[in-house]
Order: sequence, then C-alpha cells, then structure tokens
Amino acid sequence: MAAPQTGSPQNIQIEAYQQHRENRFPHLLLDVRESWEYALGHMPDAVNIPLNDLPDHLEELPRDQPIVVVCEHGIRSVYGAQYLAQVGFEGIYNLLGGTSEWRARGLPLEA
Repeated sequence: MAAPQTGSPQNIQIEAYQQHRENRFPHLLLDVRESWEYALGHMPDAVNIPLNDLPDHLEELPRDQPIVVVCEHGIRSVYGAQYLAQVGFEGIYNLLGGTSEWRARGLPLEA
C-alpha cells in the first residue's frame, strides 16, 4: 500500500487488501462499528474502536504504519478515515464494501 497524501484517505478494494494481508504488510485494521456489531463477527485481527469513541482513543493508534478502516457497509469507515486524516494521521485507507462484502465473499470472520 502506497501511503496516500496527507489529509487524503484512499479507498482500497477487498481484493487489494487481501493481497496486502497475504503478504503480511504491516498495518492496523480498525473496525469502527459498535461493540455489539463487532461481537457478532469481525474480520481477523481487527481492532474495535466505535466511530463515536475514536477521538478518545487516538493515542492507541499507530502513526508508523497504515490504518485500514472498516465498518459494516463502508459508510462509517469513510467518516473514520476522514477524521483520522484531519487530525494528522497518514496512510489511511477505507475498505470498500466493509464487513458485509467481506462476509458475502465467504471470507473468514472471527466472533
């Protein structure tokens, strides 16, 4: 994943994201859904910080690697990615299609 410009999160397709995961590209997968949604099933290795709680947890996020933001359908993740870019994070990506698309493709989920 090439780092997007500062203040400009980019979208990433599931296929491209899968390739980066398979190549063990260092990154943080940030799930911004509510905790109850996350508990019903989430992408492997995803860290859950609900969108509304994100401002209170910025110190927990890495600044030395990309952050891929995901939600259920790809709407909240856009807001989360934009917010992170606005507060100075670089290398921010929005996963298109979200967890629902991941699930629809039969890709693994953790509960």
